[in-house]
Amino acid sequence: MRSFMVVGLVLATLAGCDQSRNDNLFRYENAYYAPKISVDRGDRSTFTVSVRGFEQGLDGAREAARYEATKHCINYLGSSDAMWTVGPDSDREQLKIVSGALVFSGKCDP
Repeated sequence: MRSFMVVGLVLATLAGCDQSRNDNLFRYENAYYAPKISVDRGDRSTFTVSVRGFEQGLDGAREAARYEATKHCINYLGSSDAMWTVGPDSDREQLKIVSGALVFSGKCDP
């Protein structure tokens, strides 16, 4: 009986590890993007979202950035609205790549 409990505990731990690895990925049309948000400690409403994996498709990278910003704005300011400086709807020429990631920036609109 004890060995079944140990095996169950190990399997549950491994499943948890696998899930935590995927929590930071955004899936769009069978491709995975890795968005990461950075905020200014002095003004948490201002953010920058960098998206790795944008080579798989620009639309997916744009949606990953939009999703990450929406989560941030809801969690910290209670509103899902964001005003983008360079955002998901920006022209392709306005987008920039920094250290292998597509970078978006904006501010939450309370």
